[in-house]
Amino acid sequence: MNQVPLRLTAARQTKGFAIGGLASMAVTAGCALAVGLAPAPAQAQQVVLDKTTGNWSNPVGGTNILFQTIGDENQIRWGQSTGSGQSGLGFTGVDPNPNLVVPFETNFLLGTLRHFNNPISPGTAASSVSLTLETLFTQPPIEIDFIYNSTIDETPNAAPCTYPSGNTPCADKITISTVPNQTFTFNGKTLTLASFFLDSNGNPTDSLISQEKGTTTAQVFGRLTAPPAGGPEDSVPGPLPALGLAAAFGYSRKLRKRIQSNG
Repeated sequence: MNQVPLRLTAARQTKGFAIGGLASMAVTAGCALAVGLAPAPAQAQQVVLDKTTGNWSNPVGGTNILFQTIGDENQIRWGQSTGSGQSGLGFTGVDPNPNLVVPFETNFLLGTLRHFNNPISPGTAASSVSLTLETLFTQPPIEIDFIYNSTIDETPNAAPCTYPSGNTPCADKITISTVPNQTFTFNGKTLTLASFFLDSNGNPTDSLISQEKGTTTAQVFGRLTAPPAGGPEDSVPGPLPALGLAAAFGYSRKLRKRIQSNG
């Protein structure tokens, strides 16, 4: 099992503001307090996905190794074609527009994996390749990588077949390694991101079996979990009483007049 790296990107710095902006800030804060809301943006507590990409590397064995991009799909191909093209794997990441606000405890799509099985000359197949699934978030500004190792069982194209096969022998199999979950800290909480594959029927899978001259598809999903709610960081202020409302507005007006008189 490959160790999966966790890479952080630098956060943007917030620019300072002039003292003259305090009056408008006080009014804004007073309005926010009036409706019982914190002045922070509504999405401050939400994780936001920018996009995902998949890159192939570390082919073991095989001949005529080819890396290529077809449309949005990154592919690795191998083997000496006998007339139908090379065998290989392809990955297409997601690039949601607008960016995806990631739900907690809910599966969300990270990309699509395809296995291409074509007749190739004996002894020209790769035995394994690696897929680095890069997940890039804008909030927090972080990149989390999952590295999958895929072993390739390119069987002889003659019966008896190792795997259930159709009229054209023989089906081949790709086995995908399991990777550990990754954790990161956001707004004082430790969040966990998992990734896993589901087959075309929506069932968990760690392998793809493709018929000769056929293509099999699986999708990789992520799932974000957080610690149980109820800690001090999860407390949400309730609506202010009437006295609190008056104090909020009164304070903001006094501060604005004070700044204007000193201007």
